[in-house]
Amino acid sequence: MITSQETSLKRSLQNDKETCREWSLSSTAQCLPKVFQYENTYVKIVWSLIFIVFSVATNFFFIQGIFDFLEFDVVSKIQVKNEQTLVYPVVTICDSNPFSTKETEALFKNMLLNVENILKAS
Repeated sequence: MITSQETSLKRSLQNDKETCREWSLSSTAQCLPKVFQYENTYVKIVWSLIFIVFSVATNFFFIQGIFDFLEFDVVSKIQVKNEQTLVYPVVTICDSNPFSTKETEALFKNMLLNVENILKAS
């Protein structure tokens, strides 16, 4: 005699199977729809094995590629050589962006005069 629990379990399994079938048929995976397309159990097992083997292989090679990339060491060798000492001025004036307005030119001249006065005083 079939109990209500067995009946509900069978319905649940049937619903799950139908859901998997609909999902696989709408999937873009080439092998997955074949599992549910055929009625022969042998063919379903073969397609399932093919799908599982190639899924495992894909994941293995993907993870192996990530590990290979992360193991790639970067070796840098830096040497600093001071062959002669250079005397750099304390104040450097760069002329790559010349002043264009009269006010900034006047400010620059005023600053130079102040620097000259400080140098003369010391």
